Formats: sequence, structure tokens, C-alpha cells
Amino acid sequence: MKTSTVLALAAATASAQQCSTNWSQCNGQNWPTSSVCCQDRGFQCNFKNQYLSLCEPKPTKAAEDSESHVWTIARWAQCGGKGFVTNNGVCSSDDKCQPWNEWYFQCIPKGQKTKDVEEAESHVWTIPRFGQCGGKGFVTNNGVCSSDDKCQPWNEWYHQCVPK
Repeated sequence: MKTSTVLALAAATASAQQCSTNWSQCNGQNWPTSSVCCQDRGFQCNFKNQYLSLCEPKPTKAAEDSESHVWTIARWAQCGGKGFVTNNGVCSSDDKCQPWNEWYFQCIPKGQKTKDVEEAESHVWTIPRFGQCGGKGFVTNNGVCSSDDKCQPWNEWYHQCVPK
């Protein structure tokens, strides 16, 4: 009986050691362990972005009540997309949340596309030399490298405007 108790305690200790400490990283891209947990039961692993999740205090009743309040996201502001947190924000009743790609959704006027939306879609701007011009999840918003530069992929996540 003593042996089984000792083994159970050893297993519990080993699994607790694999969990992250308070305020530390507990998940994210290339996270080296399959364990996604916090040692402290009063903490939880909260998603921040694809690279980072942190062990943070679980919300209190007061925090949960404040999270239930809905607020209006301004016209033309981001309203969604992969990894985007709205904190209960929604577009106004005159707007809709338009997905432009998997990473960027925007509050735009409902109905037919307006001149402003068409201009926003067609506006091309120049990304400065050595600025980021692409990569997985990167949104250029119609930005392009200058004619003297090229968009050089360095890895899957980062492409950069460099001299030709």
C-alpha cells in the first residue's frame, strides 16, 4: 500500500513539473512539450498569438461580468482574423465584419461596396527598403517593394524588401 502511494505521489510530482509556472510560457508554435498546463490551479494557459500562450490568473467573477459587456468596434478597424481577440467587440449595426484573408477581418459598411472600400482595396503603397513584404500570416494591405527592390523570402514567416 505504501509503495502505490509513493508511486502516485511521484507521478503527480513529475506531471506538475512538466506544467508551466505562473506568468511563464505554456504553449506556442514549436513549444517543446505536449504539456499545456499551469502548475498553479488558480492559473490557466491563455492564448496570446500563434507563438505564445501564458500562464495567467483565472478570471474572477467580477472579470467574467465585465467580459460579458459588448462594445462597438470602429468602422474600418480590425474585427477578426486568426489569432485576433475582440474582447467582445462587434461591428456597429450599420457595418459588417468583412474577412479579407484568414488573418485580417475589417468593419466595413453593409451592402454594396462603397467607393471608400474600392479605393482601400485598390490602393497600392511602397514598402520601405528592408521592410517586411511577406511571409506566412503577414498582411501587406496592398504594399509592394519598390521597383529597385525585390521581396526576398528568408523563411516561411519573414520576407523582406532588399535591393535587386
